[in-house]
Amino acid sequence: MKSCFARNYDFPFSTHFQDKSVDRPSIQIVLEPHIEIKGERIHHAPDYPGGPCLDLFYDQQHYFIHYDDYDVRLEKSAIYLSGPTHNSIRITQVLERVILPLHLYLCFPHLIPLHGGALLFNKHAYIFIGASGAGKSTTLSELLDRGATLLSDDMVFINANNGALLPSLPTLRLLEAREQNVRHLARVGPKIQKWWHLLAQTQEEKEHPVKTLFILSPSEELFRCEKVCGFEKFGALLSQSFALQTHNEIREQKRFNGLSQIANTISVERLHFKKGNPKPIHIDLLCDYLRQ
Repeated sequence: MKSCFARNYDFPFSTHFQDKSVDRPSIQIVLEPHIEIKGERIHHAPDYPGGPCLDLFYDQQHYFIHYDDYDVRLEKSAIYLSGPTHNSIRITQVLERVILPLHLYLCFPHLIPLHGGALLFNKHAYIFIGASGAGKSTTLSELLDRGATLLSDDMVFINANNGALLPSLPTLRLLEAREQNVRHLARVGPKIQKWWHLLAQTQEEKEHPVKTLFILSPSEELFRCEKVCGFEKFGALLSQSFALQTHNEIREQKRFNGLSQIANTISVERLHFKKGNPKPIHIDLLCDYLRQ
């Protein structure tokens, strides 16, 4: 899969993924009036605090998703969707956050999802992961203001076969609304104080080799980076990788193998930094470090 996941789908309705200048993708989304959910429920969790629940089912042949007003049946070459598609911003959010990532995760085991963000800076791709509240989206936003190009936020997919990352739709989720260089702005959900920013930048189409994956670690140190190796490296990747609630030995083995391949391919560093208030104070030092 040589291009970003958004380019590999053909949408029969209006979304912000579409670009008529590219060739017709090979994976189609098919609208259905009704989809019967079948099988055993293998995942049940709120998408975000106060948001709709994500339910995932498996019947030994297909995976099914129930999310908010949407029911979905996944196949490797097609996604069958039942639900409202008249609101292009809403359906784009649901596709970007839920349906397309799950399709990649479940149907293409060599693509490993990590909770984090990624960007291009000085012609190199960098990934930022870390615990909730570590400052991933804030760091991305500040680097964008210094000339970076957004590749992904919230979820990053890495091709375990070659260590390259797949760009997704260039959107940011921030606590504050920003209007500069933004095409569309909307709330993530009615009960969460986060804003969904679709940036006014060209969407990247190809995979990018990763120069460094940073683990954000707020501390009392102003700025320091250290190499992460061995089990600590694998453990950091494992802790930020997406997994289903219901254990499946074959699926888990594929996830572990993929993470091991990534750990052997990608350079990982822990980024210690002191959080500023109200603005981060480590970004200029980080920029200098990335330019080395």
